[in-house]
Amino acid sequence: MGRLSSFFFFFFVFFINATCCRGKSHQQQLPKKHVPFFHLRFSDGRLLSDFIAKRAKLPLIPPFLQPGFRQCYHGVNFASSGAGALAETFQGFAIDLKTLLCNYCKVQSWFRYKLGNDEAKATISRAVYLFSIGSNDYMSPFLTNSPILNNYNDSTYVGMVIGNLSTVINEIYRRRGRKFTFINLPELGCLPGMRIIKSGNNGSFLEEARRLATLHNKALSKLLFELEKRLKGFKYSLFDFNSSLRQRMQHPFKYGTYNTNTCKPVVP
Repeated sequence: MGRLSSFFFFFFVFFINATCCRGKSHQQQLPKKHVPFFHLRFSDGRLLSDFIAKRAKLPLIPPFLQPGFRQCYHGVNFASSGAGALAETFQGFAIDLKTLLCNYCKVQSWFRYKLGNDEAKATISRAVYLFSIGSNDYMSPFLTNSPILNNYNDSTYVGMVIGNLSTVINEIYRRRGRKFTFINLPELGCLPGMRIIKSGNNGSFLEEARRLATLHNKALSKLLFELEKRLKGFKYSLFDFNSSLRQRMQHPFKYGTYNTNTCKPVVP
């Protein structure tokens, strides 16, 4: 087949339904007349990756584990809801980042088989790799009452998350991936799911979650800057989701939200 002009690998991961972490079913009770946008997918509605594909004039990018999945000429979505950079994050309920990397390697082998070695290498190099990961690593200890944060100071724990992400980026680069996009973290302590589950703590957990997200964002920016200097041909963009979300929370009318019970972020 001809050369592919647009190609995406998505490593976007999303916050898992809190009830799933308690051993209960995470299936939602939907109205009888409800018609889902998707079938057999954790998210009923479209995600950021779906809108990106639409803007790039591509068909919706299929998930790697989609039943009957046989071809991935325009890209693959490796996302696993609740996944983290650490294997311990929602362990048993999500696919961790290193396992997602293994799935990516399988797709790369598929490309070599279907396109031949030279065209596969060219496609991998032209592809854009989109990452959104880290939120679950910092939220899961609060949502599951895990004592893991008692075993490490904040900097060490963030270093573990960033270290695993760095390992995956370097491996994709070694396999000829060159174009990367990342999203930083929002004010995690302000998210409704966190406030509801930990409402009895009088907000004391908010500062710790906010602090972890802030450290992560600084470490991520530093990592990408260093990789760009060290790796020839490495290109990246970093979307400041933190600031973007804060703007929407502070000025909801400007962005089309007219009925809101706003949780204002803690601004350092």
